[in-house]
Amino acid sequence: MTQQPQTPPGWYPQPDGRMRYWDGYRWTEQYAAGAPPAGPGMAPMMGPGMGPGVGMPPPRSSNKGCWIAAIIVLVLLLGGVATVFFVVKRAADDFTGAQHTVVYTISGTGKEVDISYSEGSGGTSRVDNATLPWTKTVTTTGFSIVSLTASNGFDSAGDLACKITVDGKVVKESSATGKGSSVFCTFAG
Repeated sequence: MTQQPQTPPGWYPQPDGRMRYWDGYRWTEQYAAGAPPAGPGMAPMMGPGMGPGVGMPPPRSSNKGCWIAAIIVLVLLLGGVATVFFVVKRAADDFTGAQHTVVYTISGTGKEVDISYSEGSGGTSRVDNATLPWTKTVTTTGFSIVSLTASNGFDSAGDLACKITVDGKVVKESSATGKGSSVFCTFAG
């Protein structure tokens, strides 16, 4: 009695990418590159069990590359956030403990000028009927919000200009002209 072949004869893909001919009972030494040759004896390609225990299993879909890319992006993002956090924290720590010299200046042609400014300790002070130009120096420690306001009297006209200088650098300037005019300068740092 003749044994019937379990897998029909034909060309089947191999792990190296070539096609190999199965005669129904065993592999032959006939190979073809890529696609099976045209003509008789072609068998349909099959899934698992392509030939008797030899052949490539069907390709498996894998999201491994996506996961690796997502992890790399996440690590870079977290590293960037951490870097920004530590740079800002270090700058803030350096700034908050340091002493800063603040110079307030009011200039112009205004008369009967009323001035108010923030003190280094956090309070405010007022000078009424100041003579221009007017300058005041205060010392602050750490992060501060400093402000300077000057106003002409209601019946007084003239130009007014305010300027705040912190550690030798002008950080804010403003000017106004006219009867009852006011200028306001503020800086946070």
